[in-house]
Amino acid sequence: MLALARGGMKIKGVFDPGQARQKWAAPAWLVHPNIELYIPQRTGVFGNLRKLHHKLMVIDEQVVVAGSFNYTAPANDYNDENIFVIGSVHDEVEGLVVDANPCRQLARHLKAEIERIIAGSVLYDPS
Repeated sequence: MLALARGGMKIKGVFDPGQARQKWAAPAWLVHPNIELYIPQRTGVFGNLRKLHHKLMVIDEQVVVAGSFNYTAPANDYNDENIFVIGSVHDEVEGLVVDANPCRQLARHLKAEIERIIAGSVLYDPS
């Protein structure tokens, strides 16, 4: 994500407030003018939120990345995590035609969920 931001892509993300401040958490190094990070406010629709547990990325309204994978060092080191990717930026992958419309519909739906969470959030302040 940092490389994409450096390349000019605008990136938004929402983190659980308790997890965002951990030394292993991504907000510590996801610092760039093209990256906006948020944490949910514990008011309104999130008044009873215990933990934001979405593990979801939407890329260019074409590709969805989701699963149980935590974007942390333990997930890469020793946790048994899974991740799946739906969609492609290509019309064909390994000889298979990619039907872009259902992928875009899902991506737009999940992007709306991310935007809904951002609307009930505040910009993350790492200090």
